[in-house]
Amino acid sequence: MPESCEPGHPTMAFSSESVENRRVLTMNEPQVWVLIGVFAASMFGMITVVSTLFVHVVKAEIRSVHRRIDTLDRDVTALYRNTFGIDRD
Repeated sequence: MPESCEPGHPTMAFSSESVENRRVLTMNEPQVWVLIGVFAASMFGMITVVSTLFVHVVKAEIRSVHRRIDTLDRDVTALYRNTFGIDRD
């Protein structure tokens, strides 16, 4: 039977005895799960912000290209009308 399963021994790797550990923090299982949860939540939030900003940038670039195409279409139409005499009033 492993030591951690014997009565009187803690079931986790951390013991409750005060030992000189050269400034290394010991944590119990709930604290570890809280850190995992905080890390996961911060990563999820960061991915959300980055993807939202990326979508905004892509939309702005598409609008810019659309405006350029509209301007080019207007210029080509004006040249066409002027060349073929459709523009005469």
